[in-house]
Amino acid sequence: MILLANILIIQGAIAMLFNNYWSILYGRLLYGAGGGLMTIFVPKFISELAPPEYSGPLGIINQIMCTVGLFTVPIISLPSPSSTYKWTPEMADDFNIAGWWRIVFAWPILIAIIQVSLLMTCFKYDSPSYLKQTGQLDALSALMNKIYDSRQVADRIASISVADESSSQN
Repeated sequence: MILLANILIIQGAIAMLFNNYWSILYGRLLYGAGGGLMTIFVPKFISELAPPEYSGPLGIINQIMCTVGLFTVPIISLPSPSSTYKWTPEMADDFNIAGWWRIVFAWPILIAIIQVSLLMTCFKYDSPSYLKQTGQLDALSALMNKIYDSRQVADRIASISVADESSSQN
């Protein structure tokens, strides 16, 4: 799902690069949907994959990085002139006026491509609860051995709750 969110962000950012009102509006819709999905799935992925004693601090780091990301856009936009400038025809060739907004909209493409490439190469893991739910116990054991000491793996796997198990107990 994180890959889907990144694809929406990339598509939305590309759509926003066109100098057309409806294209920018459509791009903002896709970008907003991708960003909304990220705020749901990344903390869930972190809480499922991280050891319980680290999931709280890692969740806090995730929230801090979201805040830093939201703060970055106004910083990137600083070279853009404010609306108080009186526009003249000579300004049409000025990059800060005619082209900087494209840099602001294109920046997320780079970030999403880096994240997709890392998710496809270095961090290509499903969450432990998904692996347990689908019965991929060998993959789950291999993943948990990368995270935990081998003496803790069996206890950690047993502590993973799956939606089917919790609903069948009720």
